[in-house]
Amino acid sequence: MPFDDFWRHVKDELQEEQTIRNWTMDNGYRGRGDFGAIAKGIYIECYPPEAENPQKIPRSHFQFMYENWQNYHLGFNGLFFPTF
Repeated sequence: MPFDDFWRHVKDELQEEQTIRNWTMDNGYRGRGDFGAIAKGIYIECYPPEAENPQKIPRSHFQFMYENWQNYHLGFNGLFFPTF
């Protein structure tokens, strides 16, 4: 699926605030730390439980992870993954 289609789908699903399960590649569902998220133009606004303010994740960060998901999923350590 092209990224533009993926991004459109994400934004459609987040037109209203949704609860996102806190999941990691290594540990799966963590059972805690779920957070709210909603689409806001060119970013997704997230409400992590420990954050003092909403976090705005831009489209470009989603695109970076989308394009590099295979390497991330395989645990490739030679690629720098910024902590957004």
